[in-house]
Amino acid sequence: MSAWRTSLQIESVIGEIIKGPVFKVPTPPVWATEEFRKSLGLTVHRQVYMTDWLARMDSGRGLLSEISSRPLSLYRDYVGSLGDSPTRFGLDSSLHTGLGVNGLLGADALSSETVLGDADLEVEVADRVDDLLSPQQAGRLDVLEDLRRALTSIDTKVVEMLEGGWHVVRQAPPAAAEMAAQCAVESIDRAIRAAAPDSEVERWLPTSGRPEKEWRSSNGRLTRAVRIRYIMRGHKDEAKMTCTLVDNIIALQTQATARAQAIKHASAGDLSMARCLLGTAEHILTVLFVIERD
Repeated sequence: MSAWRTSLQIESVIGEIIKGPVFKVPTPPVWATEEFRKSLGLTVHRQVYMTDWLARMDSGRGLLSEISSRPLSLYRDYVGSLGDSPTRFGLDSSLHTGLGVNGLLGADALSSETVLGDADLEVEVADRVDDLLSPQQAGRLDVLEDLRRALTSIDTKVVEMLEGGWHVVRQAPPAAAEMAAQCAVESIDRAIRAAAPDSEVERWLPTSGRPEKEWRSSNGRLTRAVRIRYIMRGHKDEAKMTCTLVDNIIALQTQATARAQAIKHASAGDLSMARCLLGTAEHILTVLFVIERD
C-alpha cells in the first residue's frame, strides 16, 4: 500500500512538471517534445498501475520489499526537488531513473517467496510486469545506438556483456534471471571502473567532500559509490539516485543466484525478471554515460 501511495505522489509531481512551463508552447526547448512528455507520463502512470495492482493482491504476503520501496521513495524525493522548470538533464534523468525503478519494482515482485511458491501467481505477476516494462523497452530502443556507441568508447566488453544478457533472454535457459543479473552487474562494474580509474578517483577523493568511510570496501578497493559520484560529480542528487539503483540491482543479483539451483526450466517469471534486470542496467548506464549534462 505504501508503494502505491508513493507512486501516486510521483505521478502528481510529474503531472505538474509536464504541464508546466518547460513543455508549453509557443517556445518550448527543442528537446521538450510531445513524445518525451508522453514517455515520462507513461513511465509513472504504469508505475501507479503496477503498485495499485500489487497493493490489492498483497494482503500481507510481502510481494514488495526494501529492494523496490527504497528506490521508489528516493525517486519521489528526486522528482519533487526538480521544481516547475527542470533542466534537460533533470528530466532525462527522471525518465531513465524512473524506468530503472520500474525494473526494480517488477524484479522485486517476481523474486518474492510468495510468487515463487505459486506458479499461477508467477505467471500473473509476469504478465503485469511485462506491461510495466513496455515503456522501458521503447525507451531502450530510443537510446540503444547512443548507449552502444558510448559504452564502446569506454570498454567494448561492456557492450558484449549486455548483448550476452539479452541473448540469454532469447535462448531462455534455466536460471535465466541469474545469468542476466550477472551480465547486468558486470556491465555496470566494468563501465564505472573504466570511466573512473583508481588514479583519477584517488586524486579527487580528498577534495570531494565524501566521508572517508565511503571511500573503500572491506577489501580496500574503491567502492562503486565513489566511482559513480566521481563520474557524476556536480550532480549530487542524480548520483545518489544512481547509486541506489545499483545497490538494489546487486541485491537482486544475490537473490537470483540463491534461487538458481531450484530452477529446472525458464519460467515466465524468470524470463521477465531477466528483462527487468537488463533493462534497469541499461538505464543506469544511460544516465551515467549518454544523457547530456547541463
